[in-house]
Amino acid sequence: MIQVPSFTTQKNQLTLIKSLKSLPENYSLLLVGDGELKSPYINKTKELGLDDRVHFYGIRKEVTKLFKSVDVVVLSSF
Repeated sequence: MIQVPSFTTQKNQLTLIKSLKSLPENYSLLLVGDGELKSPYINKTKELGLDDRVHFYGIRKEVTKLFKSVDVVVLSSF
């Protein structure tokens, strides 16, 4: 799965991160982007024991290539 968000409350990455707890172990999440909530979400990911399944990529130019590498693109927001 991939989401290319700004890390803001409106984009609701926290629910997406928490959802991995309900998915099989072979599911992982790529979060591409930056913002004020990125650091707290990294900490929450570690707290939930999901740091091996959630990958924070920062700002990237090769987003199209990343989209092609996943099966699911997530567009979430409040």
